[in-house]
Amino acid sequence: MKTHRIILALVLPCLILCACNKPQQGKVYQPRQKQSAMTDEQRQAAITQKKAEMNGLLDSASYQNAVKLTIWVPKVTETFPQGAAETLAARMLQITSQNGIAGYGGNPSFVLAAEVTPFEQGVTATAPAKTYIRYKVNFFVANVTSGEIFGASQQDVMGVGDSETMAMLNAMQSVASDDALQNMLKQSSQKIVNWYESHKSTVIGQINNYVRIGNYAKAYAMLISIPEEAKSCFEYAQKHLDEVHNLYLNQLSNEYYQRMLSAMAENEGSYNPTVGAYMVSIPLNAPVYAKAEKAFNEYIQRIQSIADAQRAHEMYMEEEQLAIEKIRAESELKAQEALIAQSEADVRMEQARQETEQTNIVGDKFVSIITFGIEKLLGFLFL
Repeated sequence: MKTHRIILALVLPCLILCACNKPQQGKVYQPRQKQSAMTDEQRQAAITQKKAEMNGLLDSASYQNAVKLTIWVPKVTETFPQGAAETLAARMLQITSQNGIAGYGGNPSFVLAAEVTPFEQGVTATAPAKTYIRYKVNFFVANVTSGEIFGASQQDVMGVGDSETMAMLNAMQSVASDDALQNMLKQSSQKIVNWYESHKSTVIGQINNYVRIGNYAKAYAMLISIPEEAKSCFEYAQKHLDEVHNLYLNQLSNEYYQRMLSAMAENEGSYNPTVGAYMVSIPLNAPVYAKAEKAFNEYIQRIQSIADAQRAHEMYMEEEQLAIEKIRAESELKAQEALIAQSEADVRMEQARQETEQTNIVGDKFVSIITFGIEKLLGFLFL
C-alpha cells in the first residue's frame, strides 16, 4: 500500500502535465517543473507542518502495517454526554498513534475499550468556585469475538470547569499515555500478532470468502488489519493487497468521480488539490476512469488565473498528499464499518453459545467510534 500511494503521488504530476500540454485555446496553465519557489528546506517544513496538523495519526510509514485496534468508548448517556465520548475517543486515537498503533481501519474484533466510572465530585474552594469531577478510567485490549482479554490498565483523571459538563470534558482530555498504558498496549500488541500467526488459515479463509462473494470492503479491511510482525499472514496480505484494494476502489470509483465533480464546482477559478486527490484514487481500470480523466483535463484547462495555478502547482504535492491520505483514511473506515455488523453478530453468537462472564465484555456499555460517523472520525484524524 505504501508503494501504491507513492506511485499515485508520482502519477498525478504526469496527469496534470499531460492535460496542460495538449493544444488548447486561450490562457492555459502550463506548469514548469523545477521552478518551485520553495527550497528543499521549505518544502520539508511544509510537509512537517501538515503532519503536525494531522497529529501524526496518518503517518503511513509508521501505521500502515502496524497493529490496529478499534476504539471503544462508553455509550452516550445522561451522565456521559456525546461531547465526553468524542473527547475521549480523540484522546484514545492520539494515544494509540503515539504508541505505534492505528486506532482505525482494522479488524473490529480487536478493540481498545475504556470504561469510565466517576468516584468523586465537588466544588473547588477558589473564587470563583468551579466544579471538579474525578474518574477511574479502566482500559482493556480484547478480542471481542472470542472474549479473550489481552491486557488492562487503569488511570485516575480529574477535570475542573465552570460547569459539570466542562469538568467532564476536561477530565476526558486529561487521559494520558502513561507508562502503565504504554506497557499494556505493547504487550497486547504482541499477543495480537501471535493470534494472527496461530489463526492464519482462518484469516485467509475469511478473506478468500469475502473476495469470492464480491465483498471487497470486508476483504480489504481484513488484509490491512494484519500487522507486519505476523510474518506468514503478512506475506499473504502483501501478495493480495493491491489486487483487493483495486477491486475495492473500483466499487468506490463512481462515488469518487461524483465527489471530484463537486470539488471542481467549488473551485472553478483556481486549482483545488482535492480534485487531483480524487483523480489519483480512481483506478485506471475503473469503468468511470475515462470520464473522470476527461473531466479532470477539462478542469485544468478551465483554470482562469495562470498565477493562481502556478502557486497551486508549487504547493499541490503537500496539499494533495494530505487530501489523498484523507481519502485513504475514509476508505479504511468504510471498510471497517462493513465488518462491524459481522463482528457484533459473531460476538452475540459466541455469548449465546458460551454464556460465560468472559465473553460478556461487550454488553450494552460500549460503542465503537465508527458509530460516530465517518465524517466525525475524519474530523478527529485531521484536527
